[in-house]
Amino acid sequence: MTEKEPLIIKPTSDIFIVSFLSAPKNEPALCSIINAVLKDNSGHELIETAQVLHPFNIAEHVLDKRIALDVRVKDRRKRIFNIEIQIYPHNAFRERILYGWADSYSSQLITGENYNNLNVVITIVITEFDICPQSNQIHLIFELRERNRHDLLFSNHLQIHAWQLQKLIQGHSEVLESVAPDLANWSQFFAFGDKKSEAEMSTLTNDDPQILEAYREFQLFTADPQARELARRRRLFLVDQYLSLNASRTEGRAEGKAEGVRNSVLAVLRKKFTNVPQEIEMAIQQMNDPIALESLVIEAASCQTLDEFATALR
Repeated sequence: MTEKEPLIIKPTSDIFIVSFLSAPKNEPALCSIINAVLKDNSGHELIETAQVLHPFNIAEHVLDKRIALDVRVKDRRKRIFNIEIQIYPHNAFRERILYGWADSYSSQLITGENYNNLNVVITIVITEFDICPQSNQIHLIFELRERNRHDLLFSNHLQIHAWQLQKLIQGHSEVLESVAPDLANWSQFFAFGDKKSEAEMSTLTNDDPQILEAYREFQLFTADPQARELARRRRLFLVDQYLSLNASRTEGRAEGKAEGVRNSVLAVLRKKFTNVPQEIEMAIQQMNDPIALESLVIEAASCQTLDEFATALR
């Protein structure tokens, strides 16, 4: 850890995802990602075209960190697909995803229009945490079905895909055994695209041309100073938001709040550096001042090496 490490940007950066998938030239990759999900037991026909409804242009992006970054797509059958990335969990995560689906569904109609004009809305959310820790599956599909008769589908207009990468990132490659090859290949890119060479990524993904193009675009993104600054500011905001949501769970008790913030500091460090030295973890666990701990969350997100963080900790 003596050499200064660059700012770590992952393929799961929401700014990278929306800028990459919004570009018209990357429509084949966008279709490939959606079809990778649909092929994996979804029951819906594959997508042939992908019209991005609200394209994201990184050159025109105003640094309003509060906005939600996602990709909303319509296909030839007028189905709507929402794709988004979530790095940090919070206690209202499921409600927010469901609200986003409901907003997309209801916004299809103007008052007085026929309900028959409503079309399928499919949400795809990629996370670096387990939405359902009790499940070992990397891909979960949520639908409206009768509780005692799973073969009875109320409507195919709602489908939420949870694409949870945590176990794969932690080294449990066996989670890929139960999913379709295309989904496994894209999972490898999202989980390890910042750690593998192009040759290694080619091997992991069976020379998939769309994934290799995404890999090259990611390398260009991480080399662009403007993109890196946007990614840095976005990450600081997301960490601060995560901290606020996480700390609010234990509001009212200083000890509980400190515990929540300690967990936030460690979560950020583990996401960023994977292996955190025991002496750093022990020093954080011994701290009880919520204000001092809150400053460490920002330090954890902005530092470039663990040595820098250790200096701030001292």
